[in-house]
Amino acid sequence: MGPTLLSEDTTPSNRLGGKASRMLWLIGQGFRVPETWVIPAGETYEVDAWLPDDGPWAVRSSAAVEDGFASSYTGQFETVLDVCGPAEVTEAIRTVRRSASDATAEAYRHRIRDDQPVAMAVIVQRMVRPRSSGVAFSRNPMTGLSEIVIEAVAGRGDALVAEGVT
Repeated sequence: MGPTLLSEDTTPSNRLGGKASRMLWLIGQGFRVPETWVIPAGETYEVDAWLPDDGPWAVRSSAAVEDGFASSYTGQFETVLDVCGPAEVTEAIRTVRRSASDATAEAYRHRIRDDQPVAMAVIVQRMVRPRSSGVAFSRNPMTGLSEIVIEAVAGRGDALVAEGVT
């Protein structure tokens, strides 16, 4: 079957994963979301058949287990940014899917005692050049207290999520 433009998608949310489902909700509410394609969990894809142009694109995870009530999986799966062209997008999709079962994700799953395999949907989203980027937590990730924590940096969020810069 393959991917569809997220705003036109009717796939059940459990196959779209958390991020894609939330983006679809935002689109439905009238929020501006960059052009986004989603490859549902378990589906194959032929990038040449649907990629509208060479990009740049962000290729991101959208697993059903992400951003859950019991566990967040924050930072456990790969994201590949500034991807250009069908061959690079194809390889980035493979990288994101492989991250669902790599050592980092497996260690996290073991630590939280989750023995279920991760169903990984993949988002291919138009890159934007942000003035700032951030992460919002509805529960303090350091203390577990029920308080909102927002971490932000200027520009892209690479330094925030990969290097711990706040």
